[in-house]
Amino acid sequence: MLRSLVGSEMCIRDRGKALNSLGNVFYYLMNTDTASRTMNGRSRDEILQVAAEYHQQHAEVADAAGLFIANTNLGVTYKALGENEAALDAFKAALQYAVRAGDKAAEALALSNLSEVEGEVGDGQTAQVCIERNLEIAASTRNTKVECESHAQLASLAARRGDYASATESYLLALDVAMAEGDSEKASEVRCEIGVVQGLMRMDEQMQRVAERMKPRAK
Repeated sequence: MLRSLVGSEMCIRDRGKALNSLGNVFYYLMNTDTASRTMNGRSRDEILQVAAEYHQQHAEVADAAGLFIANTNLGVTYKALGENEAALDAFKAALQYAVRAGDKAAEALALSNLSEVEGEVGDGQTAQVCIERNLEIAASTRNTKVECESHAQLASLAARRGDYASATESYLLALDVAMAEGDSEKASEVRCEIGVVQGLMRMDEQMQRVAERMKPRAK
């Protein structure tokens, strides 16, 4: 009986691994020249739907760690399909499993995925909460790469809502981290973003002055 149970558990784990691998194969297949030939002329979205089906099947048989992987891959696949609401549901599920497991690296990945999609659907407030939490994790684990990227993401969100002062401040924090780590390429990239934001700030100020001058004056 015990041997039968152990064998059954091993079969489930092996099936989960196989389903995960198949989902990943079909996801990456869409980006290859052989995709249409291999899938009998199916479209990119049809190939992605096959990938999503395999990842969903993986989630149905996965253990706790497997559920995080399955939902993360499912979210990535739905995002590629443009199904942002489904992607958000999958990433939220992945986040729950990461928090429950106390896995900071997994939590950071889930938060990063969530913030990206939330930003795309226009929920800047939720995206900001996710990024700020990711920044906390990065600081506590001394992950300077994620720390720098989180500051840059906060800057981008601020710029989108027209808060160029906050955007500049966040970009400067990202620049500090990049320079402290000796990452000259990232530092150069952030400097360019700072220049763009400051240019937008000057343009905004100029437009406000023009609008003020055009206001009718009381006689």
